[in-house]
Amino acid sequence: MAKHKIFCILGRSASGKSTIAKEVAKQLGLTVVKSYTTRPPRPCETADNSDHIFITSDQVDQYKSQMKAYTEINGYSYFVTKDILDSSDIYVIDPSGLMMLQKQEYDVCPIYISVDREIGLQRAIERGDDATAWEQRYEAENGQFSLFEDWIDTGFGCYVINNNGNFKFTIEKVKEIINVAKN
Repeated sequence: MAKHKIFCILGRSASGKSTIAKEVAKQLGLTVVKSYTTRPPRPCETADNSDHIFITSDQVDQYKSQMKAYTEINGYSYFVTKDILDSSDIYVIDPSGLMMLQKQEYDVCPIYISVDREIGLQRAIERGDDATAWEQRYEAENGQFSLFEDWIDTGFGCYVINNNGNFKFTIEKVKEIINVAKN
């Protein structure tokens, strides 16, 4: 039996990964994982427009037996369950979650969306993030992403797309990768 293929979109905060994942899924008729998190919603983020299902930290334990990928960033939990993953095609994930997911029964195709720090900060501010909070998240991600970027440089099997410029170009590149990898 063939393994279920999951396209994992990775990138630092405000790299555009969620926007790209949603648009690619829309254009290709795919489903994006809606993962669980204990972080509070961002300004203008609702249950309908978010990548996440918001829960309290007290609720995390009830999902432990079903978790397929888990990570913590700035003290908040992020995870996905088997049921959600099995009915999805694209997963916006961080390097720790990816490493855990690769040990599971899925065919994982990582796609890294890179962006310069200054551009990421500007995008975060435009979406309503507090600049100081974004800087803290960026620093918290730094350990994971620095190691991950080193792995990429040593031949770790991952597609890399720079998203400093045009979103449409990046979306087309991700669609191209997915279409080739699906066949």
